[in-house]
Amino acid sequence: MDRVAEKTMLRMLDNTSGEPMEVCSEGYRLVSGVEVLYIGGKWLDHAEHEYTPVCVGNTDSGAAKSILGFVQRDTLDEVEKEILNKSPEGAAYMRYNELVGGERIGLSVPNGYPDGIQSYLDEGHTIEEIYEACIRAGITWYEMFNLYPILRDDDAPLDLEYERVCW
Repeated sequence: MDRVAEKTMLRMLDNTSGEPMEVCSEGYRLVSGVEVLYIGGKWLDHAEHEYTPVCVGNTDSGAAKSILGFVQRDTLDEVEKEILNKSPEGAAYMRYNELVGGERIGLSVPNGYPDGIQSYLDEGHTIEEIYEACIRAGITWYEMFNLYPILRDDDAPLDLEYERVCW
């Protein structure tokens, strides 16, 4: 997940006065420097890669959620799809990526899965069940487990560290 650095709003300009008229697109600049804009019902960067927002819920019932970051929808070629379809976990991921969009749940070395996910798996659940639950709820696995990558000032290690966000 790439965290939000700042929110941006694109405005249309009046052709005669040059004054801003109305907001034409909501956008976010991410920590990586990528700018993601809401265009035509999708979150896209300038190269037209599609993104899925990762939100932090609000404690007020029915209140809007705050976008904390974005995950890029995986673009899979035919060979990758064929390989993924050979396992239940791979097939579940492809369905998740198509309907929700985002990164695969991965192991980190030497820690394994992040704590929340590992606890869920220890209860007898599977990775496929996680993807299916996310599809039913329309959320990313980051949101399901309230796990968000920690922002670091130094060079980040190869394996991500996560923080649990509870509200």
